[in-house]
Amino acid sequence: MQVQNIWPLLQYPFKAIISRRFYYNVMFDMKGVGLAYLFMLCIVLALPCTVQMQRYFTNWQQLELSRVVAQIPPSTISASGRLGAVNPADEAQPKLIYNSHQQLVVAYNVNDMPLPAGAPTPLVMLTADGMTFHLQDSVVHLRWSDLYGNEAVSFEPLQIAQLFEKMFHSSFFSIWSVLTLWLFTSLGFVALVGALFTKVLGLILMKMRISFGLSLRLSAFGSTLVAVLLAVQFFFPLVLSTLVLCAIPIIYTMAFLAHVRGVLDHSLKDPKYALSLQNPFYKWFERQSRVRPDNTIIQGPDYHELDPEQQAERESNLSRVINISMEQWLAAYQQWFRERAEQGLSRDIHEVTPPPPPEEPPLDIPDDPERKPRFMDLDSDDPNSTQPDRFYHPEQDATNSPQQQQNEQQQGQQQTQSTAAPQAGSAAQQNQQAAPQGTTPQGTNAPQNNAASHVQRGAKGEDSSFMP
Repeated sequence: MQVQNIWPLLQYPFKAIISRRFYYNVMFDMKGVGLAYLFMLCIVLALPCTVQMQRYFTNWQQLELSRVVAQIPPSTISASGRLGAVNPADEAQPKLIYNSHQQLVVAYNVNDMPLPAGAPTPLVMLTADGMTFHLQDSVVHLRWSDLYGNEAVSFEPLQIAQLFEKMFHSSFFSIWSVLTLWLFTSLGFVALVGALFTKVLGLILMKMRISFGLSLRLSAFGSTLVAVLLAVQFFFPLVLSTLVLCAIPIIYTMAFLAHVRGVLDHSLKDPKYALSLQNPFYKWFERQSRVRPDNTIIQGPDYHELDPEQQAERESNLSRVINISMEQWLAAYQQWFRERAEQGLSRDIHEVTPPPPPEEPPLDIPDDPERKPRFMDLDSDDPNSTQPDRFYHPEQDATNSPQQQQNEQQQGQQQTQSTAAPQAGSAAQQNQQAAPQGTTPQGTNAPQNNAASHVQRGAKGEDSSFMP
């Protein structure tokens, strides 16, 4: 792999922390990358953490920590997080434990009694509610309830001493693997909580329906700062609660969704902004601006390569498509409100979910492998998707081609000429019955000018999450 291909990947963590525009790329172009990105980030961050842990193990080994821990009296930790000695005589006074170099390493002081006069400050102080580490530039206190939870456990010094011995002789790869797994599980939990809250808050606050996969992907990249903070804890005395860590990706994702909502609202009101290159949804709006009032498609260069007169035509086309979509949604909701009122039911849209508009027959549009639309819908965010666009494209409708219309007219004339006179009455009756169903007097499906209905159906489909 060349360097120019690796460099954009190395920029992902920095962009995920400081760039809001980067999350549009995450939404459109990085489907299925969220958890893989987190795992690769954990692998990289675990390397410096492993080096730091080996330094800690070396210092602890020099302090003879395993030998010192073995001299701690057998104890128990209650469900309420209180440390107590098995033998009550061990709690009568503080027990000071030195190593072979006469360094005070551990002080066992369950009753929080003052240490003997002239005793130096121990490196580790074991008290009833936790243990305190006296480092060179800081003091770190860990509670037993944070380490063992709300379950009663036995504190066996010999087993812990054996565990320290195994840790001191662990290889670099073993420590690296354990730290990578710990980082990944921690970030996975934070990203999952962030995705759940993003999906719920996005619907309540932003009025946007987004898939859980997109929520998880945005939350995974929003957890980059959490990964950095977890790694910093190995080098600096920084302690953050789980609540604060889970709130970080939620802030990132909700800020991004608020920006998406603002961009879409501005685009629906101002066609010029919708067709500007600064708009992240420019390609989607540019495609819809090619539909003329007569349902033909404009073929040619992009909007910004046209002269002012042609650009004005594109803007008019886009405004017409948006107005049709808004009118269709307004009519659908008004009908729903009327039905609820007639039935005597609540018309509060927050209490019940309105039924979806009636489904119309799907368009029979052949697949085109070269056609890669980008939907405005957040649930269908794959730019490489080959599914047909929900907006009507007459040039792709096989029933709307001039050749098809000419063939149908010729077939109708031949059938009319070959029909006997006694059968004319029954044929007319059949034609009248077929007319409401969208058929011609010849009995064949005629091309209908239904572009407006297709445009409306496309706007009230999954894209509706963006409508104000």
